[in-house]
Amino acid sequence: MDAGQIGLVLLTGLQVGAVYVLIALGLTLIFGTLGMVNFAHGALFMVGAYAAWFLSQHHSYWSRSRPRPSCSSSSASSSNGG
Repeated sequence: MDAGQIGLVLLTGLQVGAVYVLIALGLTLIFGTLGMVNFAHGALFMVGAYAAWFLSQHHSYWSRSRPRPSCSSSSASSSNGG
């Protein structure tokens, strides 16, 4: 394996680890407030995973990643009285 493949494996591992951390934090937050584990959390995660898979199969990433002009920053500066 060359350095590019090692870097790709490391980044993929970090991404998967970040997803696991977010799931664990969500379950911890629910368990801390309710005092019981809500297993519907996993079902919502699967709905999100299926939606992401569907979008990745039917829409190109590169067609959505083009920068688009936004009017929010100009309207926010004008609404501050400046």
